[in-house]
Amino acid sequence: MRQIALALLLAAGCKSSEKSSSPPPTATTAAPVPDETKAAEPVAPAVEPAAPAGPANALVVGTTVRKEWKDGGPGEVVWKLDGGGQVTLTAKPGEPEGMLMAEFKGKQQHVTNFSCDQVRAGSEAAFALTPEGKVIFRAAVGSAGKKPGHASVFLLEWKPDKETVFVANGWQGIDSAEPPAWAKL
Repeated sequence: MRQIALALLLAAGCKSSEKSSSPPPTATTAAPVPDETKAAEPVAPAVEPAAPAGPANALVVGTTVRKEWKDGGPGEVVWKLDGGGQVTLTAKPGEPEGMLMAEFKGKQQHVTNFSCDQVRAGSEAAFALTPEGKVIFRAAVGSAGKKPGHASVFLLEWKPDKETVFVANGWQGIDSAEPPAWAKL
């Protein structure tokens, strides 16, 4: 008899909960109640390693960093070397020549000079990383009237044993001339 009464009571409870908009009662179990007196341990968010300090212009294969001298030139770029490390390349304007500098582990190195005109329209410098991990540096002086512009292109390689950048190949010519295949950006 007791079982029948319990069954009827449960059945009535189920029917009344179906009519109610509130959720049906659930069985309560003794769940641990968090101790609010203890400080919650903060969950550390996943943090990616910080990028190395330096210019934002990191060289990437397939992308050319190019800027006219009248707009400040390309300034500095970062060349990430195979096997780790990085070289900061800086194109410094000057007239009639600019200088290409490299810095590795705080040591400055003069790489080469190039024709430069900071005022003439079309005068620019550009850097590009090759799939082989070399850098192409191009400096161009824009044309002025009947005077054609000139361009210099240098293929830069890294010598890890000497920790230096050297010019592996170079080309100079009229800006509108077709450079050799290795010199194309």
